[in-house]
Amino acid sequence: MTGHGHDVRPVRWRPCQRWHTRSQTIRPSKGATMPRPRLALLLLAALAFGAHALAQTTQLTMWVRTPETVDLLGTSIERFHEANPDVRVRIVTFAADAYPGALQAAISGGDLPDMFQVHNSVPVPRLVSLGLIQSLEPHFSEGFRDRFDPATWWEGSTTVGGEIYAWPDRSFRRASLFLYYNRDVMRAAGLDPDAPPVTWDAFVDQANTVTEAGNGRVYGLHLGFTSGWFNERVILQLATTAADAHGVPAEHLPGRMVNWTTGELFDPSGIQEAIGFFAELMSSDAVHPDFLNTGRSQATAQWAAGQAAFLFDGSWRLQELLRTEPDLDFGIAMLPSRDGGPVLWGVEGGSQNAFAVATRSPNAAAAARLFEWLSDDYYPLLIEGAVDLTPIPELNARDELYTSDAFRELVRLTELGTVVLPSPVMENADQLETVVRLAGKTASRPFGESMQGFLADGAFDVSGFLASYGGQQNAFLAEALAEASADGAGVDESDWVFPGWEPTVNHY
Repeated sequence: MTGHGHDVRPVRWRPCQRWHTRSQTIRPSKGATMPRPRLALLLLAALAFGAHALAQTTQLTMWVRTPETVDLLGTSIERFHEANPDVRVRIVTFAADAYPGALQAAISGGDLPDMFQVHNSVPVPRLVSLGLIQSLEPHFSEGFRDRFDPATWWEGSTTVGGEIYAWPDRSFRRASLFLYYNRDVMRAAGLDPDAPPVTWDAFVDQANTVTEAGNGRVYGLHLGFTSGWFNERVILQLATTAADAHGVPAEHLPGRMVNWTTGELFDPSGIQEAIGFFAELMSSDAVHPDFLNTGRSQATAQWAAGQAAFLFDGSWRLQELLRTEPDLDFGIAMLPSRDGGPVLWGVEGGSQNAFAVATRSPNAAAAARLFEWLSDDYYPLLIEGAVDLTPIPELNARDELYTSDAFRELVRLTELGTVVLPSPVMENADQLETVVRLAGKTASRPFGESMQGFLADGAFDVSGFLASYGGQQNAFLAEALAEASADGAGVDESDWVFPGWEPTVNHY
């Protein structure tokens, strides 16, 4: 396991300076000594009391894979300890890329911790069908779920069979990627620092202007293009605004670009045009020359140091910038689009980063008590720390919680760019069986890594790859439906077709 433990539960026994009987406090008089047999008995009793107190404390282990929330969770859990001395929580953190392997290893070894963040490689319905997680419904207080946005309790994500199986760590209304712009670099190039480019054409023009003014030291765009999942999001989100685009990508459907009108799991329309936008930037050297070999954190640091005017990165980067670059003059905007419209990112209700409780854990009641505490104490920290919205509308409406104008803008852009996608499971609960099987089917040539290969080698056959990749993805859906049907689920492809679907309209 590659996790890092944060033990926020130190339990130390310190010998008392006074010996307590039921009716009095006995203090040794000056110069007096306690008879040795009695002293030994009292010390043994004290040790036994300390051991008993430790044994009565419920010990919980919590796996966290979202670095942007670790400190906030730790702060809230420390306060939880003060109010609940009978429970101690140990946080174990993981790098995002290492977490799927660690989770699979724990599942295979029958060693899941008490609480852990779910991951789309093993979705909640799959965990339930394998008997690996338990329902939290019996342990939450009456009326607990009523405070939340109704779409928080989403079948196949946070609930199964109508019962809560996962507690959401934030709102499901999460945007993905944004354009960060360095105002100082824009000024130096003669650009308006408060007018970032909105369209692809304007972006190419401004990026070229910065690059020409930079004389080989400053470039228009930087991004860390070394992680497959990130590369995939960049290309697929840009493609949502292409002239013939029909699909929308989503975190809960990685590697897919679903056209819900036809039920195609991967519609390549628009993707080649988005790749062409990137190719144009590269042809004029307007992208930082190291972007194909640079990680996202390093790219961010180089952008902040003035090596580029624009940065493509996630909503999660804002919190870090506010903390580590307090003097940086920067802004946040939507990714550029072909025609100036919103760049879309699909979401479903529920939570992609929710916490579940392992069936093997005897501490579900204590875990539920912690989740209720976090809902009151940790959720406001998400807004104050400029991390994310909460799943409780009442909290999101509290203006005093917003401490950053940049975060206010991120929230506004999130509302513009995120769209709730249709859900086959909401149409037919048996489609859970299809979704579970679909999650286990991965392409022989992953999309994100293939895009990196193309940008590094212009000879890459993009059209051939997209046709092959799309055919494989659509075959996966047919296979998953057939497998689920063979096991008795009443499913067919009609639950994946929504004839009236419009990409920019929320579908509840």
